[in-house]
Amino acid sequence: MYVMRDCCACSRICYLGDRLLTSASVTVDGVMMCTKNETGPMFHKFCTVGINETTCDPYFEKHEAHTKPGIPGLSSGVFYRMSYTLK
Repeated sequence: MYVMRDCCACSRICYLGDRLLTSASVTVDGVMMCTKNETGPMFHKFCTVGINETTCDPYFEKHEAHTKPGIPGLSSGVFYRMSYTLK
């Protein structure tokens, strides 16, 4: 039998507009950074910084980043870290 520990209370997933982003694309050193901040991983994924200008993907420019409560997918490893087997 598998039991989930309060994952819905603490797990969040990151969106850009209505697009779900992978945990890997918004995580740095184990911390989710669901922000369009220039120092964050999302900015570096969607923008190219040149000598005199920065060019970003049009979708990135038009939409806000936000989180929602949710359970990350199986490939993220969160499901397995938050579950355990009862005997």
